[in-house]
Amino acid sequence: MEIWGSGDDGWQWTTEGDAGEFAAEIVLRDDAPKGGFWRACSGSHTFKQMASTSAEVQGTGGSIKIKGSVDEPRERALGARKLGSPREFWTYIGWFNQFCTVEGTWTLKTLDNDKLCMVADLLLPATTVVANVRDPSHSTAQSLHNIPTADDSKLVILPLDDKVEVIGYSSLQNRLEEQGVSQLGIVVANAGMNISVEFKDQGLTFGIIHPG
Repeated sequence: MEIWGSGDDGWQWTTEGDAGEFAAEIVLRDDAPKGGFWRACSGSHTFKQMASTSAEVQGTGGSIKIKGSVDEPRERALGARKLGSPREFWTYIGWFNQFCTVEGTWTLKTLDNDKLCMVADLLLPATTVVANVRDPSHSTAQSLHNIPTADDSKLVILPLDDKVEVIGYSSLQNRLEEQGVSQLGIVVANAGMNISVEFKDQGLTFGIIHPG
């Protein structure tokens, strides 16, 4: 891997799946009609960490060649833009991407991740959050267990049953009883679910998300 800078600079990144999940969480919030801006990303890692992960997962790579300081791509970007034109932005846009990212120009200083994706709900006391996932054994689903919880709160992960077109209250209740859950307050969805249906029972509102 050839890089500019020290290799210790963090690069924020977001997967397509997470981007869709962030968007769904935002538009389903009660305060969504108020509008505004949200800042979220899947994670932030340095080039050294990326190289190490690549070597671990793929069995190859892992080496880093530092081509120079961030000053060089900055000089190349500014010089190419001065000689070029907006119609030929591709001759310098790559250099701008390099030095702006390494310098942290585009790094989100404040993130709203803690307000999304069940994190905020699990920090509420005595709250049970249910998440439907397509593959409970996948590393992404397994990582949900690392989300911090408040006292008496817990996360229950249920596999998505593709054979069931609509997850009704009775179906959900039966599946939860198998997990030792008798009542809950919040149900959230993982990627791939996009329809919100509310079921009310015994004074509780269940925001159930099912496949669209």
